[in-house]
Amino acid sequence: MRHFGLLAVPLVVVTATTLAACDGDNNPGPSVTATPGTGDAAADGGTPSPTPYPLPTLTPFPSNLAQQVEGIKELVARVRGLPAPTLDREGILSAASVEQHYLEALNSMAEEDALEAKAGNRVLQMLGLVPDGYSLEDMSSDYSGNIAGFYSIQEDAFVVVVGQTPDKLSLSQELTIAHELTHAMQDDAFDLDEFHQRYKDHAQDSAGYTSYEEMTSCVDEGDATFTELKYAEALLGPDWRDRIRAESDGDQQRPRAELPPFLEDELSFDYSHCYKFIESVFEKGGWKAVNDLYQNPPATQEQVLDFDKFLDGQLASRAAPPGLEDKLPGWQEGPGSGQFGEYDVGAYVRALSSDDNFLGSLYGYFGGIGWGAGWLRSYSDPSDSDRALVQISLSFESDDDCNSFLKVFAPIAAGFGAPIDVPDIVNVFRDNGPSPISAGDTVSWSNGPTAGPVGFITVSSTQPGVDIFVATDADTLSMVTPP
Repeated sequence: MRHFGLLAVPLVVVTATTLAACDGDNNPGPSVTATPGTGDAAADGGTPSPTPYPLPTLTPFPSNLAQQVEGIKELVARVRGLPAPTLDREGILSAASVEQHYLEALNSMAEEDALEAKAGNRVLQMLGLVPDGYSLEDMSSDYSGNIAGFYSIQEDAFVVVVGQTPDKLSLSQELTIAHELTHAMQDDAFDLDEFHQRYKDHAQDSAGYTSYEEMTSCVDEGDATFTELKYAEALLGPDWRDRIRAESDGDQQRPRAELPPFLEDELSFDYSHCYKFIESVFEKGGWKAVNDLYQNPPATQEQVLDFDKFLDGQLASRAAPPGLEDKLPGWQEGPGSGQFGEYDVGAYVRALSSDDNFLGSLYGYFGGIGWGAGWLRSYSDPSDSDRALVQISLSFESDDDCNSFLKVFAPIAAGFGAPIDVPDIVNVFRDNGPSPISAGDTVSWSNGPTAGPVGFITVSSTQPGVDIFVATDADTLSMVTPP
């Protein structure tokens, strides 16, 4: 989530020791970062919680850098309106040691956690959201290759990641430090571990109406990113973006690892959309209103994307759909089941849309327009590790919204060998006139020409919504779909 639950499962291994890990880009806007296992997993399983792998020994800041860091602490505390942070540890790690640290954490996972992480990664591959053969080791390396700094809740440690120790901190490094020190201040003021645990396995999350567990990371990361940018403005003045951009143009940056687009999209949610959400809260009630979010976080991605829905307290319009246990006797529900939010729908469409599918890219950019509710489940066959199934259930606010989704999904389905007849003008699909799929109609496809995952989409006959099933094989798919 960071996204949705299945994302949290494989990523929990690479984020288990950090609260935030800013990427090394000198962007004048929010960084792409990630948080530890705070996905939207439901109460009956969900995200594993491995024992955090201890950090390597930190190199103390040289005296010149230590003086800069102390100055950053003072200014960011004034900007945020919280006491300057107290830390058990702070210092420097090399980029190579951070990458090695995450790989060691991966290899030290308990067997049960490792199996769940692998299962989550397989689901991402089944859905076509990461390349075939993309491993947890690949994910760990790609993720850690973007880290410029982080704060560890478990060890109360603040770390700057460098290729080599600089004589002076760059502006982008200074903003990274301001971001991570904000997390330390949050931890001192609000007890971040308790905050995340309070909403873990929330009853309304399990029912399908909310994704509070995911939204806790939205609060603290959006808060830290907003504070980071307010810090930049206080430090550099109103032209701070131009000054950082100018520095970036002249910097020699270490190469940036490329995550698959879907993972990049999902990880960016907390630092782009959540930052804008925090900005809206701040504009309405200042830092007090932001502080209040640690007692009353947003309930869904939809509330973050549409501030009025947060003010109105609007939740998902439907409960989680019934499970498939009766159709899959003896099978086990896999990791990461949880709300498939408005942003998730957009990221899903965007990741599967080809470069020339402008409508799909546009839909993905704006998110799941007209989203009413969404849920994702995965299942596996304990007697045959090669068999698995994923179910995505979506409900929309109106027939037109559902029709819009089908229109952007049509080119994706066509790429899987399942053309959907979509008219040039979108029509209400249960009204008179042409429609892309009539209520109750179904379409099936194959992801590969000879083998690989197979899929099936059906339109609800009772409310505006669709169900998408993707299975490892045709026999598994036939167990849950009409003949």
